[in-house]
Amino acid sequence: MWGTRKVLFSAFDAGGGNAILPVVKNLLADKKCKLLCLIGGPSKEIFKKEKIKFIDADLLNDKDLHSVVNNFKPDFFISGTSLGPRFDKKILFTVRGLGAKSIYILDYWAHYWERFSGDKKDFVYLPDLICIMDENAKKEMIAEGFNSKMIKVTGNPHFDYFQKNIKKGIEDKLTVLFISQPLKKSEFGYDEFGVLNDLLEVLDDLMADFKVIIRLHPKEDSGKFDKYLNKSRNIKIESKFPIEKNISRAGLVIGMNSMVLFQAAIAGKKVISYQPNLKTKDFLISNKFGLSKLVTKKADLKKILKIYFNGNFIVLKKQAQDLIIPNATKNIINLIKNL
Repeated sequence: MWGTRKVLFSAFDAGGGNAILPVVKNLLADKKCKLLCLIGGPSKEIFKKEKIKFIDADLLNDKDLHSVVNNFKPDFFISGTSLGPRFDKKILFTVRGLGAKSIYILDYWAHYWERFSGDKKDFVYLPDLICIMDENAKKEMIAEGFNSKMIKVTGNPHFDYFQKNIKKGIEDKLTVLFISQPLKKSEFGYDEFGVLNDLLEVLDDLMADFKVIIRLHPKEDSGKFDKYLNKSRNIKIESKFPIEKNISRAGLVIGMNSMVLFQAAIAGKKVISYQPNLKTKDFLISNKFGLSKLVTKKADLKKILKIYFNGNFIVLKKQAQDLIIPNATKNIINLIKNL
């Protein structure tokens, strides 16, 4: 029976914060649950926006982190995933010693083993269960060496609200929304600066009256693209409004492999994934399903943008429920209660 339970949450990356947020909000309303949230990095802004109380994990050293967890004595530890030696991995070792059940919620189709390993593929940070987006992710994870018994296909809770507040019919055809990410050219074959340079050069050749809105990633410095603002009055950086408002207003959304591109594509927006000289796997799942268009050459980018401005850009009509497992939040809550 579902009695009084203590649930510890953690998240660092924005994707992980968004993934656990609906579960946190659901359990906050459950009088039989006592919650403690240890939040750091970009996830702090997500929780602040929702006015959910948390402890700033970035301010805690290892001893303090261990002490907080030990004093709380959680029954469950639920976390978003992260790359690198983030505090959630330190928490995992502590909750293991307390006998708490641990659950990680995966938010994206990329870097599977890296989220649960150290510098090498050692799977040293495996929880009891990993909740994932779909069967496609499960197949890829098993191929990388994960035990299928610990994988639960629940959906990503963030997707339950993915299309909320994205409006249709108010797009400005001349407005292009650029979704930035801090990427390494050595890893992907491109970076955000090269992609933006190509985009602006092509737009200059095709359309005099275009507008570009640059949407920064939560990890990016607010002034990193300032040099572009001095060159054209058609370019501005936007971070004040919710991303859904930017997506709603833009006629075209373009970026690299950000989750925001998937979000826009699911909502039926015109989306281009520009990844020039791509030398890794394409991590953007909407490209695989044909909901967004992958472009890897500058010449092809010019062709597809010309098609767009001529009004012939076709969006594949596919229902969101065909790609997103519904009721992910409820699925994970039920999983917790069954444990």
